[in-house]
Amino acid sequence: LVFHLAATTMCAVLAPYTIFSEWLAQLLMDFNAGTSVLLLVLSSTTLFIFGTYSSMCIPVWRFCTHHVEDRDRLLYQLRTFRVSKAKCSLESDRQYVETHIQLWFQDVATFEKIVHVDLWQKIKHQSEGAGLVPYKYVIFGGMPHFCLLLGTFVQACVDGDSNMALRSVLMTIASTG
Repeated sequence: LVFHLAATTMCAVLAPYTIFSEWLAQLLMDFNAGTSVLLLVLSSTTLFIFGTYSSMCIPVWRFCTHHVEDRDRLLYQLRTFRVSKAKCSLESDRQYVETHIQLWFQDVATFEKIVHVDLWQKIKHQSEGAGLVPYKYVIFGGMPHFCLLLGTFVQACVDGDSNMALRSVLMTIASTG
């Protein structure tokens, strides 16, 4: 959600300087209709979408990198966990924990095996098997772009600006398709 909020903000900031700019409109007018559509799609993709999303790429990449490192560290700690090496404030705490582990799991070795194998597999499966983003979230995430460009299309129609209306339709297709 934060990513799309930032991307939508960048979209609103960059739109007047890229896809809805006068220089681009003039450039498109200088070419024939077929070339104009191709140029519009290319320019909107490179100037607008790239500019919008590239502003967020580094923070998202850093977040994902830290998330993967944390997950890998957790899996390593589970795989190498030993009750005897667990840090305890008091030695009596260790004895208390070991006593209860033996009560619940018969012995410490059984408990460690459950941590090393069963718990490790469950966490690995959950962290890797999160799956794809549900389609409804993709649609929800694309709505700010769609609404911004739909609003531009409606305003262009009200103003009688067919060039702007065409650009907003093509930009809507390019940004949500």
